[in-house]
Amino acid sequence: MTTPRYYAIDHLRTAMMFVVMLGHPLLPYVSIPRSFKDSSTHFGFDIVAIFLYAFAMQAFFVTAGFAAALLLEKKGIAGLWRNRFSRIFMPLLVAYILMSPLMRGAYDFAKAVVEYDSIAAGWIVFLSAEWIRWSKLYHLWFLLSLLLFTGLAVAGLSLLRRFGLSKPLCAWTVRRLTGYSGILCLAVLAVLTTTPSYILESGSGTHWSMQITLFGYFALGFFLFWHQEIIRSWQSCWRVSFVAAMLVLPLCVWASRARLFDERNIDLVVGMLAGVSNGVLGISMTIALLGWFHLRLNKPIKNAEVMGQASYWVYLIHYPIVVAAAGVVAVLDVPAVIKYVATLAIAIPLIALSYYLLVLRTPLRFAIAGKARPK
Repeated sequence: MTTPRYYAIDHLRTAMMFVVMLGHPLLPYVSIPRSFKDSSTHFGFDIVAIFLYAFAMQAFFVTAGFAAALLLEKKGIAGLWRNRFSRIFMPLLVAYILMSPLMRGAYDFAKAVVEYDSIAAGWIVFLSAEWIRWSKLYHLWFLLSLLLFTGLAVAGLSLLRRFGLSKPLCAWTVRRLTGYSGILCLAVLAVLTTTPSYILESGSGTHWSMQITLFGYFALGFFLFWHQEIIRSWQSCWRVSFVAAMLVLPLCVWASRARLFDERNIDLVVGMLAGVSNGVLGISMTIALLGWFHLRLNKPIKNAEVMGQASYWVYLIHYPIVVAAAGVVAVLDVPAVIKYVATLAIAIPLIALSYYLLVLRTPLRFAIAGKARPK
């Protein structure tokens, strides 16, 4: 039996991966304090960055949960974990070995260029090779989260089925999540889990509270696979959901910037405002995107499968490249927006070349790009 294609979910997952890739090059040009910043910054970059980071990973984890449920239905628990081993665990292991030092090296290079206004100075620091050591996961944390979330979702489903609770609980949940009442219910849950992260920290995706939030999005996608009537009910709600996100955006930008400018101090009021606004914006945009993609893009799109296969590699490889590219353009005496465009002009061809040489022409294509699916 041929498995149906969920084009809207595929397209949304691909779009969110590329949104993150386009979002990371914004960070050197925000006015918010960061470990690496260009001398040219602009408040406009703060707005765009805060907006994108409020929903991009959230929407991605919904699609990831949906895909995990699809694999579970299609291949069973053993098949799901074989897939997770080859498509997530092994790429995480290899990427960490390569990316952790490379990320440190890219940052060392870029910081030296900004400090001394010299690419040569950056090369000297880079060639000193002090960056060859392993520490943070950097942007690879999402792979570890995917493994953890998959295990939690499968274990939770198994327990519910074992005790005969899955059907009554599912029926109750479907009633609560359908239509506008579902948006409100999910907004409350998102606010409750997101707010502690902004009170205690700055809303980092690796903070325990934000991990609970992101698991909630993953679990939502996992649930939606079996109850797609909920998504269909959101098709008529996407405009209202999008407007809600836009209305809360000014508060989200103000509170998030205030929290990030004073990250070390716990400010209950600012943290609560940042958490509430980010929670509302995140779930509103996610539902708006789910509704709109299912309404308009639940169909094959030219070159979409190629982009989808490439998106995984783009996410894995892009960060050190865009940081190093930002370091190169730091010597230019031009506005921040031109530097951002120049960063992309350098980074995108290098990312595309790396995909062609290191993935399509090597056995990595099976772990990264996967097999071509029948149309």
